[in-house]
Amino acid sequence: MTKPPPQVVFPMLALSSAGGVRIMCVVANELASRGITVEIIAPASAATPPIPLHDNIELSIYPGYSSSLRYMYRVSRELRRRDALAISTGYLTPVIIHAGGIPFKRMNMFSIIQGYEPDSHIRYGHRPRWIRPLLHLAARMGYRLPGYKIAVSSFVAGRVGGGHVNEVINPGIGQEYIEVARALSAEGLPPPRDTSEPLVVGVFPFPAPGKGLAFALQAFSSLKSKRANVRPVVFDRDFPCDHIPAWIERFSNICRDNGQHTIIDFYRTCNVFLYPSLVEGFPLGGLEAMACGAVPVLADCGGVHDYGESGRNCLIVPRSDPEAISEALQTLAEDAQLLAQIRANGLENAQRYPEEKFARKCADAIAAQMDRIR
Repeated sequence: MTKPPPQVVFPMLALSSAGGVRIMCVVANELASRGITVEIIAPASAATPPIPLHDNIELSIYPGYSSSLRYMYRVSRELRRRDALAISTGYLTPVIIHAGGIPFKRMNMFSIIQGYEPDSHIRYGHRPRWIRPLLHLAARMGYRLPGYKIAVSSFVAGRVGGGHVNEVINPGIGQEYIEVARALSAEGLPPPRDTSEPLVVGVFPFPAPGKGLAFALQAFSSLKSKRANVRPVVFDRDFPCDHIPAWIERFSNICRDNGQHTIIDFYRTCNVFLYPSLVEGFPLGGLEAMACGAVPVLADCGGVHDYGESGRNCLIVPRSDPEAISEALQTLAEDAQLLAQIRANGLENAQRYPEEKFARKCADAIAAQMDRIR
């Protein structure tokens, strides 16, 4: 029996374990569970979904190309033959699809804007300087092309321009995190941390300039020189850490004997999770840490304000400021009551953001657009 043609197409630059890719797959699964035929297009070089896909989803693997622009141009040429709603997940997608020969008036485009990419992908990315002005222009054009647009946070909507965003829908965390948060909440408040013990502070080893790791390392070095009671730990499972100083402990050394190996186990090991990123549309790491009982210390990266309230469920510090990071960590190391209260509030807050809620709202909006264009 011949499968019906796809009604919704997700042209993806890559399938990976990244949080932004995961939430798009969650949205695709929600659409498919409603009986909508969904196609996900991915390059052969990155075609492994981060979660199992619904049976109603067709995964189309296209040959790899030397550049993402060539790949997306090939995809856009293919989309010309489809009468399907295309879900844009990147700032270049609408522009490239139009360049593939689809006129503005015929573009059936729905955008889920997960960050302000002129900052996250261009300003703090690795693109050559000569091409950055062109990419900025393409991003601004992409945000203004026809189609329904969802932003993942008020920050993203503001940066894109409120007049170009139809709706703000906050993403969420996986059910596994929600279950951990519920279990920890049911246990009640633990005894205040013994301040004679080191404060375990976790960090991810992402080296991209926009992730702010350099400022975290400066803060750790300052605390080390002051002999502060802080024990930094880097999550080194599946991530290279050659650029991390040897005196910063590796998570794999901590979990060697007890079999822990997941990111959830990492968060559970930490008293505090440090997220020093310079710009984020909606940093899921902070919410994940809250759900696992770790107190987030978050740089003021933009989208954090949609779920974070400094002094209540996290601490928010100025970005690019290692001294502010040091002071926040020193405060939490010395004030066990503050740490415990922020932890409890974080557990409660995290449970308000299940990813299924985001998927349902996005799928509702997509279904409404499908009805409109037909």
